[in-house]
Amino acid sequence: PVGKYHFQVCGTTPCMLRGAEGLKEVCRKRIHHDQFHLNDKGTLSWEEVECLGACVNAPMAMVFKDTYEDLTPERLAEIIDEFEAGKEVKTGPQIKRVFSAPASGYTTLQDKKAISKAERQRLAKEYAKEMAAKAAVPAAATLAPSAAPSDAAKPKTSSIETSPAIKSPSSVKVSTKVEAKASAEPAPKAKGTTIRGLEETKVTAGGGKNRVGKAAIASKASDSAAQMTGKDAAAPAALMSAPAPKAAAKVTKPAAAPKAKAESQPELLTKPRTGKADDLELIWGVGPKLAKMLNEMGIWHFDQIASWGKAELNWVDDRLTGFKGRASRDEWVKQSKKLAKGWRPSNSVGDKPV
Repeated sequence: PVGKYHFQVCGTTPCMLRGAEGLKEVCRKRIHHDQFHLNDKGTLSWEEVECLGACVNAPMAMVFKDTYEDLTPERLAEIIDEFEAGKEVKTGPQIKRVFSAPASGYTTLQDKKAISKAERQRLAKEYAKEMAAKAAVPAAATLAPSAAPSDAAKPKTSSIETSPAIKSPSSVKVSTKVEAKASAEPAPKAKGTTIRGLEETKVTAGGGKNRVGKAAIASKASDSAAQMTGKDAAAPAALMSAPAPKAAAKVTKPAAAPKAKAESQPELLTKPRTGKADDLELIWGVGPKLAKMLNEMGIWHFDQIASWGKAELNWVDDRLTGFKGRASRDEWVKQSKKLAKGWRPSNSVGDKPV
């Protein structure tokens, strides 16, 4: 029972540290020793509650939707008297502060000029003038001259990809000795030239083989083609342009279809024998929905289920929409054999199979 004014006194940690125990003691003396008991007049009651959400203003109490914060035992006693007298009681903090403002008073914005409307308007005008002056300066004058990018932070590397010799056009030239040697080398004969991918193997008179680099392959192949005519000339060019042979497509055998389970329709009845069905919910795993589903199939008795073999069990399991496999997993046949002989489980929902 609660009175006309029911005091909820917060006892959570912040309020407890700030004197909630003293507030509860006032309630015990002024209202009733125990919670949820009326005072002598039947108008007041109290209880201890958990956090009421104004921890910064602890300790506090609440009456209906109104909170009374920054309480002391003396102030709570006065509030109780005011409620009993039917007076209007001040809500919120009971000390000189506004809501959650510092209890010691304001510590910032103490200069009235800084927050007055006239001062704000004056500062706004000055700021607008400053921005207008900046906008009048040509944009080009404010931009710094562009500087060429520097290579100061670029890492040094000996990688072939960063070598200046492969730049186009390259500032690094091949040495004159290498150039003279390359130009003095005779062109290969057509019959002795074999092109494999991007390499040429040249058989020399002494039986040795020379590997010629990629750059020389194209030029030598074109020189050879120029010396040849007819079919002989077309062969190297065709060999160079012929696409690589495609790998034979891998033939994969189709996956074998899963073997169908052997099914056989069990004995089904249009209605229960002698007009009374067995309580199929005594089978562990069978609830009202499954029992109804079995009845609709034509299954009403324990001995029907007890007679199922694997094929009949598969037939039923496959038709338990939303419960497929339940009959096998919960061993309905094993349970039904016991139930058909008169055994009954100790639990109304059956005994779970071990």
